[in-house]
Amino acid sequence: MKALLSNFEIEDFPNKSMRMVARKLGVHFAKELMTKCGGSIIYVPSRFTTRFCRRYIEKHFDGKNHDAMAADLDITQRSVYRHLDSKITE
Repeated sequence: MKALLSNFEIEDFPNKSMRMVARKLGVHFAKELMTKCGGSIIYVPSRFTTRFCRRYIEKHFDGKNHDAMAADLDITQRSVYRHLDSKITE
């Protein structure tokens, strides 16, 4: 199988998703993903988990950097305060 895939190029991947993976993460990674996880449905979330956001904010929030926290986590400034409020009420 490895010899067969040694000449595999981006356009040889069977669908748009795998070609995107190959372009973004490399052909080698995409081939490994295809051979090891082929046939699986994999959901890739676009946002961080609530648990991670809360932990990150608790660790890095200094009272003035809510805009930086929001930008780092790709959330709104209001969401930063919502995470902080939920920690206070726990």
